[in-house]
Amino acid sequence: MAESDVDDMVELEEISEKAIAANLYTRLKRETIYTYIGRVLIALNPFKLLHIYGPDAIDFYRGIDPEDDFDSPQQDDRATRCNTAQMPSDILENRRRSSQVEGGPDAPSVPELYKDWKVCYYTEFAKFFIFSSVWLSGESGAGKTVSAKHIMNFIAKASGKGSDKVEHIKNIIIQSNPLLEAFGNAKTVRNNNSSRFGKFMEIQFNYSGHPDGGKISNFLLEKSRVVNLNTQERNYHVFYQLLAGCPQDKYDDYGIEDPNPESYYYLNQTGVYNVDGTNDAEDYKDLVQAMTTIGFDSTIQTTIHRLTLAILQIGNVQFKEENNVAAPVSDDTITSPANLLGVDKDLLKEKMISNIMETRWGGKVEVTKKTNNADQAVQARDALAKALFSQIFDYLVQGVNDAMQKDKEEMSIGVLDIYGFEIFEHNQFEQFAINFVNEKLQQIFIELTLKLEQEEYVQEGITWQEVKYFDNKTVCDLIESKRPPGIMSTLDDVCSTMHAVSEGSEKTLMEKLRAVVASNNDFARYFRAQSNYFTITHYAGNVDYEAKGFCEKNKDVLSNDMINLMHSSEDSFVRDLFPVVATNETGGRRSKSNTAGAKIKSQAAALIDKIMTCTPHYVRCIKPTESKLPLDWDNQRVLHQITYLGLKENIRVRRAGFAFRRQFETIIQRFGIISPQIAQGWTGDPAEACRIIMSDAGIDPSKWQAGKTKLFLREPKTLNELEELKNSILEKYVLAIQRRYRAYRLRKRFKLIRKGNR
Repeated sequence: MAESDVDDMVELEEISEKAIAANLYTRLKRETIYTYIGRVLIALNPFKLLHIYGPDAIDFYRGIDPEDDFDSPQQDDRATRCNTAQMPSDILENRRRSSQVEGGPDAPSVPELYKDWKVCYYTEFAKFFIFSSVWLSGESGAGKTVSAKHIMNFIAKASGKGSDKVEHIKNIIIQSNPLLEAFGNAKTVRNNNSSRFGKFMEIQFNYSGHPDGGKISNFLLEKSRVVNLNTQERNYHVFYQLLAGCPQDKYDDYGIEDPNPESYYYLNQTGVYNVDGTNDAEDYKDLVQAMTTIGFDSTIQTTIHRLTLAILQIGNVQFKEENNVAAPVSDDTITSPANLLGVDKDLLKEKMISNIMETRWGGKVEVTKKTNNADQAVQARDALAKALFSQIFDYLVQGVNDAMQKDKEEMSIGVLDIYGFEIFEHNQFEQFAINFVNEKLQQIFIELTLKLEQEEYVQEGITWQEVKYFDNKTVCDLIESKRPPGIMSTLDDVCSTMHAVSEGSEKTLMEKLRAVVASNNDFARYFRAQSNYFTITHYAGNVDYEAKGFCEKNKDVLSNDMINLMHSSEDSFVRDLFPVVATNETGGRRSKSNTAGAKIKSQAAALIDKIMTCTPHYVRCIKPTESKLPLDWDNQRVLHQITYLGLKENIRVRRAGFAFRRQFETIIQRFGIISPQIAQGWTGDPAEACRIIMSDAGIDPSKWQAGKTKLFLREPKTLNELEELKNSILEKYVLAIQRRYRAYRLRKRFKLIRKGNR
């Protein structure tokens, strides 16, 4: 692989995926894992703990005034960055030292990460009182979650010591991580600590720059993981933490009859119970500490743990079938979950093996009780388990928000940590939902970087050659459009006609997708429908989605029967977890707004609305290997990520015109001394002043253009040339001043000597 090592890949001699990969490879091997493309930060996961993010690094970056960093070639109007050459020797030495740890999404190169957040916190936020956000994107295992934790840690430390309330908020921000990771993260094939939910953490500040509030918005929790596991994967960490760490004297309180995960169906499907480098018993202690810090008292903690373990007991209810009617293999398995939920054992059994159906003919409503077969009973059982886990998770998030709530929102910095784009051997509804949200975020990324980059040239009147790039708006419309109907609308239509029996839904869905979606000329370029699967051409590439289970997962609604059962619980906490059953007095089909797809669209729209109000910073995370070995490299995997992250297009857009730019006033103030005409005091057109400076400096006119408000430069070395010329002029002035001063001193001394001799 060819040697290349530049901090900002706008400076690469060759613009290609191979050249980008070569540059990243070289930097990874010397443990420099952050690289820029203009304002976009590229992060490689080293699968190795790098000693670069201690208190010394925080203090260093906290103490730098971003305005002093003009000379950095990566600087633009939105982000000012420090030169690593300015770093103290002990920090540089720490960058070189490292020790191997468990190969999860370990620490990215934090000083560079701290630099971006120094800019975000000090420059944009503290000085101009605006809202900022960082978008962490990349596939599972690329390092998004750990990067988010480092960012929050930096903000907590860099803001300095505040009041007791401020310090309490900081603790909650930090302690929310082990809590939400326990309930929201799991081991997957690609990542030992994969976030299986999306999170937008808003850290709110007062006008003194101290964090005094916050809010978490969560979305896309992967509920299906609770009941079904893929090969080599584990369920959510919390189940294993509770079983491994709970003291024996609390077994009765928590309803633990057997602490071995092998004894629970929801955990034993894959035979994977441990994660290398993870101690579930110790993590349980961290979980309890986190819940205590956030404000959950011991009674609430016991209840939450008991209900979490009740989910495992629910999963152990197995069914047999006689004459197409389901029955529990053993009624004893119903006893434990019923006791933990505080509901009647016989009623719980009844709601699993049967359901109430309403049929309407004219104005009459007929209520009938329909028995379930074994498959349908399993679906009812799993629906309860998923709903219970989801409601617990939402309760915990709300608890964190309540603990951080403030009366009014003044300023905030947001951190977006979301699933990476997923392409598996078998892609189902979960991957469809995850990839849809990533597609939406990619659309916004394109608009805010590539599109706005080119629009700025037009607005500034800069002559340049436009760069073509993949605009994925049509792909987003393909998925979410109502008119013409996209995939989600078509899916909702099919689900609205489904009854309790789901046989044939897969075939019906594919027929309707072919008839409605594939027939649309705009959508047909990005969509193909086969007999039992469909293919979408995402920005990340083609993905095949299996239609099986789409309708069932899209409905994803706990039956009214089961909700009513939960409302009958003796435990008020259980009753409060579940929403009141919505009745439909007018009859008709099930509301389309209540499907999983509709909720996903709503959550994605709310997320986009929120982050569009912020000044964005981008961290594009890359996973260099599947081996999880320190500093290992899989070139094909990296090339694929470079392609779907659009890094080449990013560079081309930056370089096609003028990648480096400065406001006219900044150029005049810093380099006006180069031109005598400007140095003597210029009161005319700022653009003309910059032209005079560049002309007097002898800079090739092909290397710069003056826009309407900014000076645009093709190469960063132009700034260095200006800086050298300015310094040479200053040196002449300094020497002249020194000569005058020395002459003055000598004349004064001579007069004193001559006076003394008289």
